[in-house]
Amino acid sequence: MSHIYQPLMLMELLGRRSPAPVQDVARRILGEDVTQIDYYSERVKRMVGKVLTGNGITTYGSGV
Repeated sequence: MSHIYQPLMLMELLGRRSPAPVQDVARRILGEDVTQIDYYSERVKRMVGKVLTGNGITTYGSGV
């Protein structure tokens, strides 16, 4: 993943007309990190989604 940090930061900076806050650059990098997306997808299914479904707030199908 580290091999794409610099290009992602440059794309974030060049795509703006104003300076980019550090948090926006971090979000851009995080949004492209497949391992983090996979990790949190599992958390959503096993923890958050399970509790909300158990409380009758959500249902689980092909999505959340």
